[in-house]
Amino acid sequence: MHISNASPGMILAQDIFDESGTLLLEKGIQLTTRYLKRLERLRISSLRVYDPIAEKLKERSAISAELRGEIELCFQSLYQLQTSRLPNPKLSTSYLKQLETLVGAAIEESKRQLPDILHIQIRQPEENEMTHAINVCLLSLITGLTLGLSRPELEELGIGALLHDIGKAVQLSNPPHNDIPDLHPLYGRNLLTLLARNVTACRIAAEHHERYDGSGFPLGRAREQLHPHAQIVAIANYFDNALRASLLSGTPRQEVLEEMMSKGNTLFDLRLLTTFLHAVPLFSVGNLVRLNTGETGYVTANHAHFPLRPQLHLPNEGGGRSIDLMQTSTLTICEVIEE
Repeated sequence: MHISNASPGMILAQDIFDESGTLLLEKGIQLTTRYLKRLERLRISSLRVYDPIAEKLKERSAISAELRGEIELCFQSLYQLQTSRLPNPKLSTSYLKQLETLVGAAIEESKRQLPDILHIQIRQPEENEMTHAINVCLLSLITGLTLGLSRPELEELGIGALLHDIGKAVQLSNPPHNDIPDLHPLYGRNLLTLLARNVTACRIAAEHHERYDGSGFPLGRAREQLHPHAQIVAIANYFDNALRASLLSGTPRQEVLEEMMSKGNTLFDLRLLTTFLHAVPLFSVGNLVRLNTGETGYVTANHAHFPLRPQLHLPNEGGGRSIDLMQTSTLTICEVIEE
């Protein structure tokens, strides 16, 4: 959450470091007025706190914690290997094969959860490349399942989405000069081609920053020149980044939704964008939100086709009350405090 929403008594859920990597506060510590003022002086803008109500609501997720942990470990190993000065192609291929197996497991688990997907956790708050990669993978798979893609197509989509930014690891070991454009999509394509992975994954890596109208990069391809799976990943990537930015800035999620819909058939294929926005929730169950009345509450369920009108629980000393924004026109969500 933004530090302005933190209050004394909250429990820190993640270590806080300054820009030089010095530990400022440890996970598990209870925040005080003095600690908060110090963090503000050091220009720490956001932090994560432990919230037992939110944790209870977030127990159901698209994939199990165990599977997510396995994907994280394998992905991190592959990513670090590509940033080293002596990459090992055989080891990279081995990690890729493990990831393909894990993506297959993610497809099966997500498919079982599909009927209730609007009411469970898909994405997690983005903290690093690994979290972002898994978010984009799951968002893409949910969209693919909704579209009715075949199992082989889902496997190609999933591994391509998971590795869409792998070129950033290559770029880290070969930092560009200021006058050279961002080429991580091409680095990713070249790496996956070198490791003999499927053509679709290579195209997803190369095209996830291309846009439907040809205004993207690195090659400026448009419409039929783009692989449809790459267009799904482009939407998922944009969505995950936009939600993270809106949390940090306090921008209402309604603006994210309106901005993306306004870009249908310009930046994004409108058919795929519409399917995506109907398949994944704008507010995740467990999100702590602020209403236009100033009250705060937790998202408990979502309505299909009405992403801005979820059900909420507003806690108070008497236990709280539940409201359904579909049943009232006067209440609106103006800010997500904590994902």
